[in-house]
Amino acid sequence: MAHQKSKGAIFSPEALESQLSTLEVLAAMWAGNDELSIPSSTSEGIEALARYLALPLSTLGDEECINAKDAVPNDLNFTLSIDPLAGSEGDRSRHARKARKLKLEVTLLLRKLAPGQAESEAICPRLRLRRSEWLNAVDHMRICKEAGINEGAKHGVGKMDIDGGSYVLETVERISEAAATIMANDLETETQCGVASENGHASLSKLVYRSWSCLPSLSTKEKRQDLVDYAKLNRPPLTGFVLAGKPALVVLEHPLTDELNLLTEGKEAQLLAAQSNILAYWSSIKVQSWSDIPSGHKKVSETLVERAVPRVFSNMTDTTGSDEIGGREALRGTYKHRNDWKLVEGWLKGKQCGGRLKEALGADWN
Repeated sequence: MAHQKSKGAIFSPEALESQLSTLEVLAAMWAGNDELSIPSSTSEGIEALARYLALPLSTLGDEECINAKDAVPNDLNFTLSIDPLAGSEGDRSRHARKARKLKLEVTLLLRKLAPGQAESEAICPRLRLRRSEWLNAVDHMRICKEAGINEGAKHGVGKMDIDGGSYVLETVERISEAAATIMANDLETETQCGVASENGHASLSKLVYRSWSCLPSLSTKEKRQDLVDYAKLNRPPLTGFVLAGKPALVVLEHPLTDELNLLTEGKEAQLLAAQSNILAYWSSIKVQSWSDIPSGHKKVSETLVERAVPRVFSNMTDTTGSDEIGGREALRGTYKHRNDWKLVEGWLKGKQCGGRLKEALGADWN
């Protein structure tokens, strides 16, 4: 069996029976192929737990009982596969090409995590929704929130009013409802874009809220690609560009209603929504893409904001090393790389977006 961390006080036999019953109920409901994933450490833990619970009272306190008790692990963990469209065959046919599934990690404690922790609270299943490739970070967090999953909780979520199996099932239902709504919105967006494309109409707004941000340093291709991908997956999608270097520059455009300048009612609310969405984008980057970076190195300085201005970018791209701003020559010595800002300014002028760079870069302009 896998090496266990120091073990806490074991639950009462009644609580252990309850945890085992929760696992059995869920295993019975997720009995199909690839629906339930149980690691070998958990399988061994189940066997150890069953041996301990099967001991007669007459062995209480003897060596056999002590050894069996010590063999019981801290927890049992397994993963459930969730199909948000299960039972909705009409919707399933429209999404068949995407096969979107979610993975819910379940942990059932068998021992207390902290001294003085109430057993009635500790037995509550701890849940973590694994982020799927098809789900962007903003929607992932939205599903967790609507499902009541607190992934930052260290000692569970508190006392349950229902049994563990029902608690997990109700959470799965909320996850499925939230995910199905997101998938339906995605389908509607794709349909609208498809109609717009067929009719020859541009689907991008003419007006945007544009944010200019500087990073002390950015070099790795993976992190740059994440900045681009997260912008494209954002709802609504963000446009702009990423430019690596020391400093690095990230420009984001959030779409606005084209009639915004003609309307006073709701104008500030829409601008505030755009600002909040961009802040959520950066939050997702820091939590997800930059999870391996020390918190002190995640500095992002928004240096310039343009409210309700004409769009100049049609998509989100990584311009690092592009011919317009120096090509491969600009990529030499990536770690100490400083961009030729005159070339960048010339490129921006060609996009009718010149004159902003000096203000966006501040002291780094030269």
